[in-house]
Amino acid sequence: MTVTSSLKPGIAARQIASFEKRFGQAHLLLAYHAAFPLVLTSDLLYSLWINFRQDIRGQALNIPWFAVADLLLSSLCNEVGYQLYQMDATVRNELLNRLQEDNCFGQTRIKELSNFLLDYIQKQLQSDEPYIQNFAKAQRWAALAYTRPHKTTYELALAFSQLNFDNPAEILRMLSLLENLALPLPEFQSLLTYACGIAAFVHGNIEVATAHLKELVGADNRIRIAGVRLPIPAPVQSRLNALRSKRTRNFSRANLRGKSFKGQDLTDADFSYSDIRGADFSDAILVGANFAHTTAGLQSYWIIGLILCSMLLSFSSGLGAIMTGDFLEKMYLIGLNNEPTYIFAVSVLLLFAVVGVVIIRRGIEATLGSITLAITGILALTLAITQATAFGDWFIRVAIAIAGIIALVIGGSGARLGVLSFLGKWATRLTITIGVLHSQIGYIDIRKVLGINNFVYEFSDIPDGKFKVWLETAFNGNVNTAIDSAIIVSLVGTVGLILAEAIGMALANIVSKASALTVGLCGLLFWFLFLIQAQTELSSSGSVLILLSIAGLGVYVGWQAINRNEKYAFVVNAAVAAISFWMKGTSFRGANLTDANFSEAKVKGVDFSDANLTRTSWFHAKELELAHVGESYLKSPQIRQLVIKRLGQGKNFDDLSLRGLNLSEVDLVDASFIGTDLSYTNLQDANLSGAKLIETQLEQTDLTGACLTGAYIQDCNITSSTKLDGVECDYIYIPSVTPDNLNLCRQPEDYGEIFEPGEFADFVVQYMESLHSH
Repeated sequence: MTVTSSLKPGIAARQIASFEKRFGQAHLLLAYHAAFPLVLTSDLLYSLWINFRQDIRGQALNIPWFAVADLLLSSLCNEVGYQLYQMDATVRNELLNRLQEDNCFGQTRIKELSNFLLDYIQKQLQSDEPYIQNFAKAQRWAALAYTRPHKTTYELALAFSQLNFDNPAEILRMLSLLENLALPLPEFQSLLTYACGIAAFVHGNIEVATAHLKELVGADNRIRIAGVRLPIPAPVQSRLNALRSKRTRNFSRANLRGKSFKGQDLTDADFSYSDIRGADFSDAILVGANFAHTTAGLQSYWIIGLILCSMLLSFSSGLGAIMTGDFLEKMYLIGLNNEPTYIFAVSVLLLFAVVGVVIIRRGIEATLGSITLAITGILALTLAITQATAFGDWFIRVAIAIAGIIALVIGGSGARLGVLSFLGKWATRLTITIGVLHSQIGYIDIRKVLGINNFVYEFSDIPDGKFKVWLETAFNGNVNTAIDSAIIVSLVGTVGLILAEAIGMALANIVSKASALTVGLCGLLFWFLFLIQAQTELSSSGSVLILLSIAGLGVYVGWQAINRNEKYAFVVNAAVAAISFWMKGTSFRGANLTDANFSEAKVKGVDFSDANLTRTSWFHAKELELAHVGESYLKSPQIRQLVIKRLGQGKNFDDLSLRGLNLSEVDLVDASFIGTDLSYTNLQDANLSGAKLIETQLEQTDLTGACLTGAYIQDCNITSSTKLDGVECDYIYIPSVTPDNLNLCRQPEDYGEIFEPGEFADFVVQYMESLHSH
């Protein structure tokens, strides 16, 4: 069987017009229907005349019986074998287009012709004669091409995957078949390109074959069409590898420490097994780049600076804890004869105890947020009450007082529930700053605030101005009016000391976990010994207790953070963000890492902020939790573990954004994706058996080769851009609305039936069309 396509569209149209002029409209209507099969026989054409004597509206077509012979012997048909006739591919395509565009026929008639032809060839498919069986298969694909294009593409791709390169005749036969089908079905274009390449190969033209097949090769250097992996002849594969090597920059196993690739186009570049510590890839185009098994992060000389920074924070925290302990003890002793001072000391101790409990129970970030609102409330109430004469309108005073009460209530509730962490992000900066300053001015300055010393404190190093006047007024003013400010400074400063110790350990954790533990425990031991060896006034039991409480709580928070306790993850995030900003670690800031590969790479201390991480592979990436990932999907511990371990069986991903993840070949059996955004996600060959895909976003999602048997599908956003080629699915469950209730309905409904290979995609398309039509 040979298919010709020698006519240009204009010539084909004139040939059809000539046929109509000679035989009339009724003959042309028979030609419309005769164009549907690939090959005609007199029996097949007569059967078409018998079965399609009316249009879809029931109007008679009035085609005479002798039109069968007139058509077969006309210029529209060519005899290609004994009693076998075939139309030119261009003529056939034009007639089918007219059939679909005619309101009397349309898609309804196409479906009727498809069902008719499938029934007609059923016996021939069971024939023992290979020639008859091949003929029937071709007719079957022609019948399915318009009604089930995905299934047809899958079956054709599967047939090509089983072809023998040593059988040129079979390859050319399949190419001829595709040339006829590819005209009405654009989905076959890739398969047609593959067939042309293979045909060129069997004719010995390797250059032409390479030119065709290189258009189809994916990132994995393979060809995959409709979910079927198609073989590439070895000589062509060698040419493709050579072309890829020329096009791809190779940095594999190179020492690239400190090198700058900023803004460069490094698409598909190979950096595997290389040392990229300190390298700058900011704003680079790294689409499809391979960073597998690379070593990234800080260079060696920055490690020393990192340890010094860690020790400095620990030093500051310990010094502040010593001074705070001594100061509060002195305040308590002095306060026995001084009511304002006594109130201050007891208030700070109680507040510190509450803060310590909240930090342990609810985490550091949420605590900071709650403290922020609490302080705001205290300041607002103080302002509304003590500054009443400064306001001319009672409404303003009431509004400020109410705002203060709301802030206190929300702050207290947030502390109890562990929320308000969003406030902790920016409140931390101020808290750490005050904490470090607290360790320097410590008990000396606050004692002066409370008037314990009888001399005026001057800020001689600060230039004259409003800020200097405010400081001197606050620090030298009346004791009663300064107590509120001193309590706030002490409270925030104490939390800052705890944070300083915790972040110091987190910084050291970038080097190693042992370094983090050393900084924490040795810092605590060092300050305890320093306290013992200090002056008598600094070695009392009260000072020791406060020191151990503050520094110990800092070590506790730091240790919980580096052990991945999510309540303290903010500490590690803050430390990593600071390192990526100030130190010369590996930077991918703003880089395009779409489809890049970081499998088995060491990425601690790496800056991925503002990078495009669409479909980036993180399989078994090491210490990704110690990388700065900005606001990307890697910020979520649950998603991070999913992309690293690639195990999601039975997990709940409801309402999460998994947009743009690389989840190819991931085990997602029985996982729940209710309301989940899976747009632009790579789910090739993923196992989604029994998954709940309810109200799931699947725009431009690649489900090629995925397994969806037993999945629940309801109200999904499946569009024409969703790739469903080669989906493996025996059955699914979808909602079935009845007058009484909503039930889950199995498809196919008969429990003895399953979807045939390649059939699922066509079912989904038809199902979505039916939903939109209602």
